[in-house]
Amino acid sequence: MTMGPSDMSEDECKETLRQLKASLRGEFLGKHGIHGMGMRSAEDAICIYLQPGVERTESEAIARLRERVAPHKLIIVEDDAASIGDG
Repeated sequence: MTMGPSDMSEDECKETLRQLKASLRGEFLGKHGIHGMGMRSAEDAICIYLQPGVERTESEAIARLRERVAPHKLIIVEDDAASIGDG
């Protein structure tokens, strides 16, 4: 029997999200317009920060991410990457 996110304790869910984020970073971070990655444990989600203007509805990378993240949520935030001197 496989445990889903709703069957886990809060700590187990956070650890699962941490491990998932770590495994995804090497494959996706810095590619396909993805400049940041985090997690939102309260929403049981992996959050990616995507460069504005990247066509996400047709992106194969986003589709692969959704598959890899399931059964957790994938939250996409369109945001410019920070750079030195911003602000």
